[in-house]
Amino acid sequence: MIKKFGKTFLILLFLNELSPSQAFKLSGYLSEFAIYQNVKEEFAQTFGIGKNLLVNISRLRLRPEFDLAKIGKIYIEYEVNGFYHSSELFFNPVELTSRRQFYKMRWALHDGKKLEIYHFIDRFYIRKDFNFGNLIIGRQRISWGTGRVWNPTDLFNPINPADFSKIEKDGADAVTWKIYLGSFTDLHVVYNPVNRFKSNNFGFRFRSNAKGFDFSFMSGYFDKRGIVGFDFAGNFLNAGIRGEGIISADVKNLRSNFLKFILGFDNQFTKNFYALFEYQFNGEGKTKKEEYEIERLTRGEIIVSEIRAVP
Repeated sequence: MIKKFGKTFLILLFLNELSPSQAFKLSGYLSEFAIYQNVKEEFAQTFGIGKNLLVNISRLRLRPEFDLAKIGKIYIEYEVNGFYHSSELFFNPVELTSRRQFYKMRWALHDGKKLEIYHFIDRFYIRKDFNFGNLIIGRQRISWGTGRVWNPTDLFNPINPADFSKIEKDGADAVTWKIYLGSFTDLHVVYNPVNRFKSNNFGFRFRSNAKGFDFSFMSGYFDKRGIVGFDFAGNFLNAGIRGEGIISADVKNLRSNFLKFILGFDNQFTKNFYALFEYQFNGEGKTKKEEYEIERLTRGEIIVSEIRAVP
């Protein structure tokens, strides 16, 4: 365990030595997330899980920042997780990893039947700012889309529906280049190598503003599929409205093409009452329960909106 922690400590120590005086910052948080569930006996027997289920996830997240002056700034987000489950689970969220990550930066500290402790680096990138834009290289968060609950256009950092305790989305190993074209206008280009360069994802997003509305158009090649999409956000009377959508196309199998979009609004009616509504249409979804592709979900091959247990 000491050796595994030592690798991360040496990285932080080395970067701290490179940083000029007063150029190091550290922040973070500690959280506990506990759930108790009484599972229906029929469901428990079908999937081989316990009837009374207690799950607890402890998360310690540290965020050191290093300013290397003219070279740029380095940002790291390091996390230690403790995962306890009183009985067998339908699938283990600890085993789910992002498919947008080229390098493995995840290590197990304890792997027991009921208790697992592991740590990982979720962000590790260098950012260089210029007058006309910025360049970011490494594991980073690529924020596309306007949805508050679901993001069809956010294809680099898809939501993990099983990892319900996380506040942040998984980082993606990528090279991103943002070019400023105006006060509210920019072009964002992203390259994401995967599977040891055997397949790659790339895309671009043009964003601007007109008459009080932010809007953008995006396109690219993700998971061997061509994608085109859009998003917008603005105000209607006192409410905020937003939407986004994509068309995903596979030229080798036209029957697999699908449309996915969301439309939402929110409003702060009083200082104590806030409401949010968001509708999603998912053309990739299945109408029959027996057609659910659970194995693809657990492997991270499907970008989904939610997962529900069969009653």
